[in-house]
Amino acid sequence: MVRSLTTRLAETLARTRAARGLSLDELATASGVSRATLSRLEKAEASPTAEMLDKLCFAYGYSLAQLMAKAEDGFAAHLPRADQSVWRDGDQGVVRRSVSPGGGGLAAEVLDCKLGAESTFDQAAPAVPGQEHHIYMLSGQMTVAVDDVVHRLDQGDSLRFRPHGRVRLATGLAAAKYILVTVTP
Repeated sequence: MVRSLTTRLAETLARTRAARGLSLDELATASGVSRATLSRLEKAEASPTAEMLDKLCFAYGYSLAQLMAKAEDGFAAHLPRADQSVWRDGDQGVVRRSVSPGGGGLAAEVLDCKLGAESTFDQAAPAVPGQEHHIYMLSGQMTVAVDDVVHRLDQGDSLRFRPHGRVRLATGLAAAKYILVTVTP
């Protein structure tokens, strides 16, 4: 039986919190995600948003790739499109497909991403400060602010960085499609 990503994430979040000996209240304080929301996430009664996952990853000191790898059912060399995890955050206009997840001894994760038109994705602090990031623009235009340095990316452009502070992605009138590669040390 195939378990949904929401179910696998719920189990991973509950297992991680228990392994660290944290109460829901303690994790809520550390992450900024409400106790009630954490409870619903751990019971698979709700799907986490990108912002929630970012906050939880920061609280645990994980990258998103590390958290998602813990939620995977194992390592597979071939990952058909139908088996790739897709993560949507309607509030921020982000869709991410994990085309090659990290974990299982692999240091890199490859994400096929789309940021909707007139959308902004704002990450206050990276889950893993200094983690290597590579963005390759497939279509559209996007501004990327890394630690207060702003870069304008067009189709075919790439940007490499190791954030230690805020990262902000923003689009104009058209959506942007890009590949994001993260490498966990």
